[in-house]
Amino acid sequence: MHFLYPKFLFALIAIVIPIIIHLFNFRRYKTIYFSNVKFLKNIKQETQSKSQLKHILVLISRILIIASLVIAFAQPYIPVNNNFISNKKQAVSIYVDNSFSMNAENRYGNLLDISKNKARQIADAFKPNTEFLLLTNDFDSRHQHFVNKEQLIEFLSDIKISSNTKKLSQILSKQNDFLNSSNQKKTVFIISDFQKNFANFNQIKNDTNVNVLLVPQNAESVNNLFIDSCWFETPSHKRNNPEKLFVKIINNSNESYQNIPIKLLINDTIKALSSFSIEKNSNQVIPLSYSNKHSGIHKGKIEITDYPITYDNTYYFSYLINRNVKILSINEDSDNKFINALYNNDNTFSLSNSLVNNLNFSQISNYQLIIINSVKNISSGLSQKLINYAQDGGTLLFLPNFDADINTYNKFLSEIKSNKITEIDSQKIKINYINYKNELYKNVFEKIEKDVDLPFIFKHFAFTKRTYSKNENILTANKEVILSVLPIKKGKIYIFSLPLSEDCSNISKNSLFVPTFYNIALFSQSFYDAFYTIGENKIIELNKKYSSNNNVFHIINNELNFDFIPQRKIIDTKIILFINNKIKKAANYIIKNNNKILSVISFNYNREESELNYYSKNELANLLNKNNLKNATILKSQNKYFTQNLTQINNGKPLWKMFLIFALILLGIETALLRLSK
Repeated sequence: MHFLYPKFLFALIAIVIPIIIHLFNFRRYKTIYFSNVKFLKNIKQETQSKSQLKHILVLISRILIIASLVIAFAQPYIPVNNNFISNKKQAVSIYVDNSFSMNAENRYGNLLDISKNKARQIADAFKPNTEFLLLTNDFDSRHQHFVNKEQLIEFLSDIKISSNTKKLSQILSKQNDFLNSSNQKKTVFIISDFQKNFANFNQIKNDTNVNVLLVPQNAESVNNLFIDSCWFETPSHKRNNPEKLFVKIINNSNESYQNIPIKLLINDTIKALSSFSIEKNSNQVIPLSYSNKHSGIHKGKIEITDYPITYDNTYYFSYLINRNVKILSINEDSDNKFINALYNNDNTFSLSNSLVNNLNFSQISNYQLIIINSVKNISSGLSQKLINYAQDGGTLLFLPNFDADINTYNKFLSEIKSNKITEIDSQKIKINYINYKNELYKNVFEKIEKDVDLPFIFKHFAFTKRTYSKNENILTANKEVILSVLPIKKGKIYIFSLPLSEDCSNISKNSLFVPTFYNIALFSQSFYDAFYTIGENKIIELNKKYSSNNNVFHIINNELNFDFIPQRKIIDTKIILFINNKIKKAANYIIKNNNKILSVISFNYNREESELNYYSKNELANLLNKNNLKNATILKSQNKYFTQNLTQINNGKPLWKMFLIFALILLGIETALLRLSK
């Protein structure tokens, strides 16, 4: 047993008052004369014995009355948890989970509405001078400071369901950051449905200075069928070419579904209709095929039908089909006739040639593919410019020259962490390995032929064979690398071990030539992210070529009446646009500058909320124990017990009423004893 006001116990010294009164009997005795006192002596002895017993009982009752009253005023309690009891002013932080899953229902109503009401009850349980801090998944700037009870209740009324999601560790870390600035007693309330992907207890740092109360809200079991993600069979897109889009569907329920319709729209036009069946608690990938009729921006949307949870029934994506792929061939002294013949005869490509000595470095970033064609000397300036170009998402194709300065080649190869040239090998060999898994050949051959006619190599550079290099071999001849590709940040570098010349090989006359060089150019297109996740992606990257005198960019969705001017920053060849969580709704958005559409970006809601798996109270208790979170307690949140449990957590189990009743009973006993004594 503990006391909220222990100083009142000093009043127990008042117990001596009835003791003193009973020790000193101030009553005067009156003398009465009797002729015979024998019988009187017997009466006197009996009366004295009874009187002494009554006096002792009265004394005990008065002592207990005083003790009970003093203890009652000291407000005794049995602590539910010692960490939560305090007579000091307190700082209380309340987190109300307003994620999509809190839009569910239970027998008491909507979970978010119930949670807001719980927060009001929490505020009512504390003293008027308590300071409150409200927190939601939005991390709203209005909730960045302490407020009184009235302001807290006003803020609670404004809370709405949000697309933002946070982890429990993020919430507690944010609350602790604010509470650490306060010297008061610190208490944190977490009101949530405690989805399993939210409650990452193993990532929580235990802070013994902050008391944590978990207030779980139990949702009724709900079936959910949702679109998890989508991706294309190939990352490149070409006009009039067939497309295959894969859509991943997840069934998070104990019920199987049959013949569910799925619809694909591109630029608001239906491109594919299909249906699918899916087993309970499983996932399935649905292929959707269509073709692109036009170049330019393509805004995609996939739709299914499922109730009652609907926010994850739609998935947005977007991509760009360039009018043509811009290619720059940097030559030593003349153009390459095979390169010219291939790329100039297809309007998919736009080829430019430049001598290395006349190269305009400032124009490099305008091309999707740059071919280093038989350049003899790669200067340090050119090397750095090309590496930066590739790192920013460009594609390089390296065709060497046997008369080159090998040292400059190896310096360039060393800087990109590729295998180096060792010697010139003049042995005639035949290509005998094709990496069919590489994107260049993935859909080129209907079947793999054993006796396919492959090119001969008459002369080539031999390379070191470092196992730690990231080079992926695409073509080899007797284990000698003929063509490899090296990923480098956002771009890639294709490396041939020989020039494109009839003196070195017959590749240019072989059937392998066209798909190899065609796909190198086709897959060199800049592929920006097809979609972003609301709340996670903070920046958007654009090519610097979009920069103009008017550097005000707009992110727009006319259907939502949304027009946002993001902050921007130019870094090297990129323009960085900062979203700063301004985009709240899933949709396709366009980026404009000077009323010109530059790009399209797609945002989707986080799918973590679609996995409707919750921790039970027993599981929460086990997790607290497992992670040694001794400062955390689970508060029962049933409507009829919540206020009582909250009061006991805040004040302990009070005993003052019991002592007050005990004092009244003793007072009645004392009164009865006094009446009997008369």
